[in-house]
Amino acid sequence: RSFKSGSYWDLKAKLEKDGSVFEVKMTSIGGQRIASGNDFDESTGLLKPGRNVKLIREDESKKLQKTIQDKTDSYISKIDDILQSKEKDIMEV
Repeated sequence: RSFKSGSYWDLKAKLEKDGSVFEVKMTSIGGQRIASGNDFDESTGLLKPGRNVKLIREDESKKLQKTIQDKTDSYISKIDDILQSKEKDIMEV
């Protein structure tokens, strides 16, 4: 019996909260589950029939990574701006 590998990408991130580091993995996009190793047929390397999953290729994975990083950086900047504004208001009182 021969094994054929399938090609897919996923997105993982290492995050830190209160000194603890943990890894998260994106599992769906727009309500559709992202394909993982279990979704591939060992003998063909293709997605198993009937799997309703999104297959992510390298280029899409990199675009998603950039989008998430840009939104995260923007979100963090907005939080920093709000905190600085609140600190300024407190100091002026």
